[in-house]
Amino acid sequence: MFTILDYVKYYKASSLKKINFNMMDQLVCALLSYLPIEPYKGEKSLDVVLEEGIQALEPKKKKSFHKDLYSLAKAMLSSRRYHEMKLINFENFRNEKTQFGAVKIVLDNKTIISFKGTDESIIGWVENFRTAYSYPTYTQELALKYFLENINDSDEIIYLVGHSKGGNLATFVGMEVNDDVFEHIKKVYSFDGPGFRLEQFESDKFKRVSKKLVNIIPTGSYIGTIMYNKKPEVVKTNTIAINEHYPTNWTLFGEFFNKGELSSISKEIHENTTTNLMELDPDLVKKTIEFVFKNLNQKYTEDIKVSFKELITIYNKTKKIDPKIDAYFSHLFNSIIKSIYK
Repeated sequence: MFTILDYVKYYKASSLKKINFNMMDQLVCALLSYLPIEPYKGEKSLDVVLEEGIQALEPKKKKSFHKDLYSLAKAMLSSRRYHEMKLINFENFRNEKTQFGAVKIVLDNKTIISFKGTDESIIGWVENFRTAYSYPTYTQELALKYFLENINDSDEIIYLVGHSKGGNLATFVGMEVNDDVFEHIKKVYSFDGPGFRLEQFESDKFKRVSKKLVNIIPTGSYIGTIMYNKKPEVVKTNTIAINEHYPTNWTLFGEFFNKGELSSISKEIHENTTTNLMELDPDLVKKTIEFVFKNLNQKYTEDIKVSFKELITIYNKTKKIDPKIDAYFSHLFNSIIKSIYK
């Protein structure tokens, strides 16, 4: 079955006038924010950024997603379709408070703001879990700040895109901008991005953005099914388990994804992070999550390197917090483990 790499190769000679800018091009823009290059201010051509990205990805190709991203970047170098693309103000950093990435992309008369998803850092995952009890998170605030600082009067047609956490950030920005700016946003694309707490999901802000939101998740999603979100479009993948999260493994034909059915495990994760989560004390949820990450005994800026034995030790300590919390996290972790290692 075909993937986004096949799409880029097949349509490399097709201009935007011949084949209109579509959902697959939006996914390409979402993936560009993952290029592990140094952040910069100002404008660079696509070719320059791709060459930097390819060089940075060369030693990382042992990991499947980095290998796919490398192949995608190589294919885009020879593409007439994206030849005139400009990438502006590339952000890519992590510190003790956040892991964040974003880039402004200008192509033809379109402006795309692409938000990076979670990398392998501890702080990236801490901020993900904080969405269960905090709104807005620090990273969400950064996303809005980036958007407002990078949009100007010449940006008439705007798209917000992101994969994983980036999808949540794109949706959040669409929720929080004022009506005048919102009018210029044509679509918001969340590719397997987590949702929001019930309070935000039922708000007028979410109802407004949902009219422009395209929510896409794979059949075995374990990220995009977290919390409340717009009803998703489910896509088939050419792999299983943890690699289903990476959109380089999603299948398509032409400009459209191949439709799939959400797995029972993914439905279970959604239930655990919505209805079941509402039954718990938010303060205890916060206390437990923060306790788990602080007991990893690693700096938040480091990549996660925890053995299964260490996780079991930390988990056993959380049992003392509250019986309901113990039962909830036991069930949730079992669901996630099943989805990743099925």
